[in-house]
Amino acid sequence: MNSSKSSTSVMFAASADGNVLPPYIVYKAQNLYESWTIGGVKGARYNKSLSGWFDHITFGDWKLSHFVSSITFHLFFLPPNSTHMTQPLDVAFFRPLKGAWRKILEKWKMREGRKAASIPKDKFPHMLKDLMMKIEDNKAANVKAGFRKSGIYPLNRHEVLSRLPQMSDEIEATEAAEHVSRAVVEVLKDLRYSTTPNTQRKRKKIVVTAGKSVIGADFQAEEEETERQ
Repeated sequence: MNSSKSSTSVMFAASADGNVLPPYIVYKAQNLYESWTIGGVKGARYNKSLSGWFDHITFGDWKLSHFVSSITFHLFFLPPNSTHMTQPLDVAFFRPLKGAWRKILEKWKMREGRKAASIPKDKFPHMLKDLMMKIEDNKAANVKAGFRKSGIYPLNRHEVLSRLPQMSDEIEATEAAEHVSRAVVEVLKDLRYSTTPNTQRKRKKIVVTAGKSVIGADFQAEEEETERQ
């Protein structure tokens, strides 16, 4: 299959009561375009950086976008290599989210994304919205479970301590050879060499203050009016 080093980062944040903030997306780009922000999750914000990763500028904008400046933040560092037990979203939220995202990617790759090396940025908001709709029913319950199992809320250190591996439970892993069938090879060839056309929305550059994010709703009405004309 084709490969690409294009990066897109998504910030998810949630509270112990199960509330999840709208996602904050950072594209790897020098400029931001309207088509990259339209049709996505309600309230989602979009920004860009040269690496496609969060930096102090985009993180600062995320904080100011969701919280009033008078709120005091206290950052706590988790022990190294422990987020699978101590970070609430890692514990119970991201696994079902990644599973749903994988299915969305597979469906897209079998259709319009057959020849695409990566997801076009004007398609990403729609796919992310589809993802959030698929996890909506269990979203709050998973977040609450993550806070509970990580021992953060209700505060209970034994939740984590009880899940630490014991020496008697350690099993030496063995490597198994993987056999790829001819059918799989044919599917991969079909995905790579398909002639299915790949259309992209016309891009319109957004003029925005450096480091500031935008919200898709700012441009949705303008685009709909243009289409009617």
